Amino acid sequence: MARTLEQISTRQGTVQALQADLDRMFAMAETTCENVRRITSAQRETAESRELLADIRRQLEEVSDMGRTLDERERQMTRAEERLARAEGFLGDVRSGLESLQGQKALVDQAVEKVGALRFLLKQADAMIDGLRDERKMTSDVQDAKANGNDDGDDAEVARAA
Repeated sequence: MARTLEQISTRQGTVQALQADLDRMFAMAETTCENVRRITSAQRETAESRELLADIRRQLEEVSDMGRTLDERERQMTRAEERLARAEGFLGDVRSGLESLQGQKALVDQAVEKVGALRFLLKQADAMIDGLRDERKMTSDVQDAKANGNDDGDDAEVARAA
């Protein structure tokens, strides 16, 4: 009986040790299940993060493309501004040339007016010269008639010449 009690006591120690081992195993199994749940959740989160990261990567590529497009537009704007500056310089040259031409046109207009006035004066001078020639011819005719000595005929000739 002592032996049986001892065996029972040993078995009870073994059962308690097994009970402790089983409790540890259940605790470990619960911890493992909790870890598996966490890992599964983390895998889902990782998959979602990968999708989100892929979306962000696509958006970054689009932004990068827009940046390159903006850089190209900036270069085009710089070239356009340079062309505009050259065109403005050219426009300034054209304006100064135009002002110079307008000044010259004013001189030409004055010259044309003076030429017109001179032509009028020349016509008047030609008319006066013709009138003076006629008067000189008439005076010469009158003097010739006086010199010929026809006193009676002189009066008739003078009347005829006039």
